[in-house]
Amino acid sequence: MRYSIFLILLTSFLIQCQAPIQENALSEAEIYNKRAAEIVQLYLRNSDRCNCFLEPSYETYIENIAIDMPEMDTLIVKRELMERLEIESMTDLDAMLKLSKEFDVYKSFRNKEITILPRVGYDTISSLKGGNKWKESIDKVCPEGFCSVSKPIFNPSYNKVLLNIHTGGCIPSPPIKFTLQGDRWTNADLGWE
Repeated sequence: MRYSIFLILLTSFLIQCQAPIQENALSEAEIYNKRAAEIVQLYLRNSDRCNCFLEPSYETYIENIAIDMPEMDTLIVKRELMERLEIESMTDLDAMLKLSKEFDVYKSFRNKEITILPRVGYDTISSLKGGNKWKESIDKVCPEGFCSVSKPIFNPSYNKVLLNIHTGGCIPSPPIKFTLQGDRWTNADLGWE
């Protein structure tokens, strides 16, 4: 009898100890997605140049740098990200970059008044050869233009974020830094104060 009670208590204890670990992992992804959707939606509301949003690539910002610019030292890029986001350790930055892979644009933009242009469809359209076929195809789907953003990179406190924004083209630009002031995201360069 004692042995049965001990097993029941032990099982109960182990279940309780495991639940918070799984819950914490899930809640961190939920927090990331909530904040990521918030900043991207804010940008889209303030943009008059697009009615379509290009689905971000699956890769993290650093992985995209390595693919698009193999000559670039990604360690230098990581250090710059850490400095701009005021992140103290490479481990924390890597954890935030890993979380960015969880960004689900379709879940984040359900019932929103914006067209999501799937990455696969965009890659097909952008591969069209000859004249203005590429632009004409995009204009049919997105008459007011399209924009894309990288997956947001937050600091662990979720009060600073870097977002790489493109409107209608492929010209690379450095990520724009936004800071959470109270309950509002701000960026002096864009007039978000």
